Amino acid sequence: MSTPRTILVTSAMGNQGRLLIPRLAEAGCQVRAFDIAADPEALRKLGAAEAIRGDLLDDAALGQAMAGVSAVYHLGPNAHPREDDIGLATIRAAKRAGVRHFVFGSVLHPQIGALSQHAMKLRVSEALLESGLRWTVLAPAHYMQTLQHRAAFAGDPFRLTWSLDRRQALVDLADVTEVAARVLIEGPDTHHAATYELCSGDCLTAWQIAEGLSALLSRDVPVLRVMPEQVIESVIGPDPDPARFAERVRLFGKVADWYSGHDFDGSATVLRALLGREPTSLAQFLKRDLAVWRANVAAETTDA
Repeated sequence: MSTPRTILVTSAMGNQGRLLIPRLAEAGCQVRAFDIAADPEALRKLGAAEAIRGDLLDDAALGQAMAGVSAVYHLGPNAHPREDDIGLATIRAAKRAGVRHFVFGSVLHPQIGALSQHAMKLRVSEALLESGLRWTVLAPAHYMQTLQHRAAFAGDPFRLTWSLDRRQALVDLADVTEVAARVLIEGPDTHHAATYELCSGDCLTAWQIAEGLSALLSRDVPVLRVMPEQVIESVIGPDPDPARFAERVRLFGKVADWYSGHDFDGSATVLRALLGREPTSLAQFLKRDLAVWRANVAAETTDA
């Protein structure tokens, strides 16, 4: 098994980038981290050999980032209105640089045309297939980490933005990161032209998630449906640009509308095979995250 000499990770300051960089570095890869908000010191502490601050729509910055790269792991910026343009620019830059392997972080069921974020990812996947590059697409379900479960840890209701009766396919971001690292390290000789749907097998309604929280916390956890802007503020944080925030609310509102009308199911078959074990269940994730949350609360109390 050969290890790529240098791997470029885009959107490296995001949740997945910060999990992936240490894995790649520990495997002996040279990681080049690229992000519009790159913090070089923080990225180097994670294991990045290089950190580049730049805009993914800047051809010059992309050219610099791609120079000498063997593989690219491209993650589009979260809820960006030009995510497809960013993906296409990144593919063009990789092709110009002669990148050996392009791995794209997509989403489960990108063919849902009513969801613009899915449609943009589908457009990027199509361009990647037509690019002549050797490629792999990862298509994860909804990340467990983005559930509003920590509010329940603190005694509040479990909150969801769409119908409480619809099923949602879930996956642990740590499992997705493990697969991404494996694909990048093993390379295109093993993973070229593969699209991997990544789901834990837990496809749950809000009521079922609340049941799991109730069992874990030994108390009844109520369920509350909330507005998209409340979720965006809690997940992404306040946005100083009102127009950008309004666009994110609009896009997330369309997501909530679709999920309210349809179940979003997924299979664990592919993820199980890639991990060589059972995927992390929601119950396992919640137990693990509760321990982290309690440790953080204890540390904050000590500091105070």
